[in-house]
Amino acid sequence: MSYNRFFTTTIMDHTTSDRWKATIKIGWYVLSVIVPVAFIIGNIRPDNWEATRHYIHYVAPIYAILMLLALSRLEEDRVRLSAIILDGAVVAASALRMFPVFFVPPYSGHALFLSFALITTRSLGLRISIGAYIASIALFKEDVSVLSAAWGLGFAIAAAVAAIHIYITRPTQSSLAILS
Repeated sequence: MSYNRFFTTTIMDHTTSDRWKATIKIGWYVLSVIVPVAFIIGNIRPDNWEATRHYIHYVAPIYAILMLLALSRLEEDRVRLSAIILDGAVVAASALRMFPVFFVPPYSGHALFLSFALITTRSLGLRISIGAYIASIALFKEDVSVLSAAWGLGFAIAAAVAAIHIYITRPTQSSLAILS
């Protein structure tokens, strides 16, 4: 009887844990839609529809991609503190263009963040979304000269930082030995 009780408790705990994970995942997906929509609503400017359009197309989707990237990272098998710190540094460096405190960096924050996310994520759906967003920005960007210089530097920095991220998150010899 005690074996049966242990088996039932273990199965129920696992099922409950899976339900909570699924609930949190669904909630995170909902938030990844609600947060950008809330920022869009908060930034509607009836007197300046060009600024509103710019915000809707160019700024708001970054919030959704950031939230989906965070969810993707949390779903990975191994989450390393050094990789989380590197992700945070990329997000902070990308936000410098949006919130210039001391200076405006010469690279595009969009290019840095989107390229880094595109290279380092394992989620195919997120990669497709990021690629489509990069393509839409390239098609609808008004000032092409700014696009080429700032975006080129952003892509280059992202590639270098992504190489570090891939190195940090690679499987170690001890984890490979455990798997085989």
